[in-house]
Amino acid sequence: MGKYKKLGTLSICLFIFFTITPLINVVGCTSPDNAGNISGKNTTCHGQKVTFIVPAIGFATSYKWILPSGTQIISGSNSDTITVIFYGSGGDVRVQGINTCDTGISSVINVKVYSLPKITLISSQKYCCDYGNIDLGSSTFASPSGGTWSCRQNSKLVSSNVFQTSQACNPIKSGTFSLYYTYQDPTTSCINKDSTYFRINPLPAVLLKDGTFCQDKNEVALKPQIIAPINLNALAAIKWKLLKTLPKNGGRNNTINDLVYDADATLNFDFRLKVDSGTINLGTKTSDSIILEITIQDGAGCFNKDTATFTIVKVPTITMNAFPELCIDAGIVNLTMISNAQPQGGCWSVINKSGYRDSANLKIGLRSCDTLNTNYLTLQKGPGLYWMRYTYNSGGCIVIKEMELHINPIPSVSLGLTPNGDQGKFCELDGDVTLNASPAGGTWTSTVAGIISGSKFKPGSVGVADRDKNIFLWYTYIHPTTKCDTSKSLRVFVQSTPRIQILTQNIDTCRRDPMIIKLTANSSYTTSKISWVHSFNSDKASFENKQQLSNSNPATFTIQPRKDSITFIRITAFTEAEGVCPFADDMMDIRIDTLPCKSATGIRPIGSIKPFEVVLFPNPAKDKFNIEINKAGKFYLKLYTSEGQLLLEKELYSFELNTITQKLTKGLYTLVISDTSGNSIIRKLSME
Repeated sequence: MGKYKKLGTLSICLFIFFTITPLINVVGCTSPDNAGNISGKNTTCHGQKVTFIVPAIGFATSYKWILPSGTQIISGSNSDTITVIFYGSGGDVRVQGINTCDTGISSVINVKVYSLPKITLISSQKYCCDYGNIDLGSSTFASPSGGTWSCRQNSKLVSSNVFQTSQACNPIKSGTFSLYYTYQDPTTSCINKDSTYFRINPLPAVLLKDGTFCQDKNEVALKPQIIAPINLNALAAIKWKLLKTLPKNGGRNNTINDLVYDADATLNFDFRLKVDSGTINLGTKTSDSIILEITIQDGAGCFNKDTATFTIVKVPTITMNAFPELCIDAGIVNLTMISNAQPQGGCWSVINKSGYRDSANLKIGLRSCDTLNTNYLTLQKGPGLYWMRYTYNSGGCIVIKEMELHINPIPSVSLGLTPNGDQGKFCELDGDVTLNASPAGGTWTSTVAGIISGSKFKPGSVGVADRDKNIFLWYTYIHPTTKCDTSKSLRVFVQSTPRIQILTQNIDTCRRDPMIIKLTANSSYTTSKISWVHSFNSDKASFENKQQLSNSNPATFTIQPRKDSITFIRITAFTEAEGVCPFADDMMDIRIDTLPCKSATGIRPIGSIKPFEVVLFPNPAKDKFNIEINKAGKFYLKLYTSEGQLLLEKELYSFELNTITQKLTKGLYTLVISDTSGNSIIRKLSME
């Protein structure tokens, strides 16, 4: 077939040209079909992706899209599907098919592009951890309001447009969070978003320590009470607040300006608290407290605060009297009481000071804070002058006062006896003993009453109950200056004089040849045997041992009396000397008449020939004794010592109570009572 058609058919070809699509050109080429309707959104938002699709165009080998100004093709620029973003104001979107023959008829869709809503957000913000939750929904944070907030780092930090500040807080370091705001225009439904930043700063560390301050200080530094922050000068601001105050002198309460000030005028903080009694009046209280609050601000603008209680303690004034001088033997001494130290409850100590004794000498006697026991001090090192310190702790406030304490030695005393006896042993018959003491001027005493008179010891005054045992004679001497006393003792021993008493009565009887008499005696205060001796001719009288001396008790005495005259015999019973006391003896008399006895029994009863009766009482006696004679007539008394010394002669009256008052020492005495006819009766008297 040829390339060209016949001319005769031109009218037919022209008709076909106007009624049939595509148009076939004269050279036999087919044009693309007309573009169909474009599908896609005819409204959109600025910057939003939109996809347009056109039905396939016949005979088109490519597609040509014609877009409004400011439109960016994303994909499909030469296909039946195109994706674009409108950055302009919108307009017609056209597409037409293209092949090598021709360009087809285009189709068009008009697209209206809405502007994105304009958002205005708050600038980046800084918040402190204690700010609390932040409501982002107000126009303060975003305009227009009504959008939605979110957090890029942690979606949980924003809930219902509320920023959870506490959850975002890191107490150690600051945190920065990106917050996005999304807003959709209610008319165009266009969505816009923007972001801002929140910086959450931790609170500055602050720790204020409680304290106790004494009023003897004018003011105290508060810096040591601030544990954190360590560097106060790095802070932007520090403020103090008084939560609890105390009165000042005059009745008003102190303000914060009365109590706290910055002592450093430069940039360095040096806070001081006034605690003196001129600023704070505690009245009758020993202590009271204030409560201070400190608020600090760091460079990030974050604040923190803490409170502390400061106890203010009144410092008492110690008063005391001077110590009285103590003696080394004072024993347990309450130092607080003897000095009247006020207030009580302090503690005494001894310290070394020039001019005073070594404190170690006294420390061994300090048994507690207020007790000194001088019994623990040595007699050699203990006496002397010491420097004492009284320390009183008033609620942690220490106050002291010092003064001297004088410990005096006890006087040195020496004692002796004149005479000394047998190394302090005496007999009850001994005379007075002189008590010697140096230095003189002291006082002698004893637990046994009545045996000391002044400086004389009287052995004869020692009673039966106190004899034959150790007796202590105490000498107490008081130094006239120090008033320290010494008590020293002498030990003495008073021995009882041996006692012997013949129990056999004197005999006055008729003669019998021979006559046998049983002799009996008792003894006391002696360990020796009783010995008997008689005064008659040894060939006419003897004891059971055929001797003139017998150690038997009872003893048997045999007599061959005289026939030519009355026989007189004196029987003596005696003991040996005991210790420092002499021997003791007793006597009885035997008178045998020349007339023989008529009775077969031999000896007549002694009462039958007695010329008179004598009653002696009391016996033993102390100060006086009594004699009664039951026969008329005159009678005479002779009083002898045990050695035969005549002490008293006195006339007695019959049928009367003859009371004899004679100052007699203790011992045995012999009484001889005689009548005018020469008859006599012998009695033994014991004086205690």
